[in-house]
Amino acid sequence: MGILLAIIFGVSILLSVFALFYVTIARSWQSFIVLGLATLPVSFYLLSGEMPVQAAGLISAGCFIVAGFLFLQNKQKKLV
Repeated sequence: MGILLAIIFGVSILLSVFALFYVTIARSWQSFIVLGLATLPVSFYLLSGEMPVQAAGLISAGCFIVAGFLFLQNKQKKLV
């Protein structure tokens, strides 16, 4: 079980780095969704820690919120 958890965290961190580079280039709501999904396993792990560590666990929630705002902004631009 420990090896599987290490593999999941390693893949998640690796995907998070690539997704972060993609977010800086694309800056679209889809890229923030990918970043949020990539950081989800690590965020769940951090949410189980002490209070200062829990704040770092909200990174994926922040990515989903930003993606929602960008989606709504993009939708409003298409309506106008």
